[in-house]
Amino acid sequence: MSRLSTLPRPNRRGSAVEAPAVTDEKDALVDAFAIAVIALVSLVGLKSVYDGIGVMIVGSVGIAAGIVLGWLVRRAGLSALSTLGLFSVVYVVASGPALPDDSIAGILPGPQTPSALLNGLIHSWPDLVTTAPPAGLGAGLGVVPYTCGFVGAGLAMLLARKTARPLLPALPLLLVLMASFVLGTVEPFSTMIQGGLFALMALGWAAVRANRSRRSTDGTI
Repeated sequence: MSRLSTLPRPNRRGSAVEAPAVTDEKDALVDAFAIAVIALVSLVGLKSVYDGIGVMIVGSVGIAAGIVLGWLVRRAGLSALSTLGLFSVVYVVASGPALPDDSIAGILPGPQTPSALLNGLIHSWPDLVTTAPPAGLGAGLGVVPYTCGFVGAGLAMLLARKTARPLLPALPLLLVLMASFVLGTVEPFSTMIQGGLFALMALGWAAVRANRSRRSTDGTI
């Protein structure tokens, strides 16, 4: 056998056999960007009950951590049990900004962070409803935007990399949007704008994913 026969063979359109992997990484970046933007829109409703932009910063930390973790889990092909364990660890490690009273320099988790996070998971939701706006991020209330961003974006990324169904990955983000409506103050005009933007971007992302599926079926890159 000659040396030339061992070289990668181009497909019928001239692309090397490595092209599908490269394309998959590009698709993952598109999904990550779409999830980040849609998740931020979903969380905007919470800004009506918090003081300042801190709620969006904390939510962004959760979104970023969730997206990266969702991508890593699918990339590594982890089992359900391993995924749950890794999610739990990263959820605690990245929670510093959500718990400024119990973190180091407002960024790194401190010794009391795990217990404060658990307490916030239990009590922050009813506390936010009963607290007169504007609320701060202290007393565990920062757990709400952080958890919504982390869980919503993480599940959306997992689904985006697991299924070819165009709209299914947007479902966790829709639940985040509903939570922001329930927990935020009711302002019909801003709620309508937020919902409209969410629908427009979710449908646009679904169209991109649907075209991706057709491209794969046709065998194009």
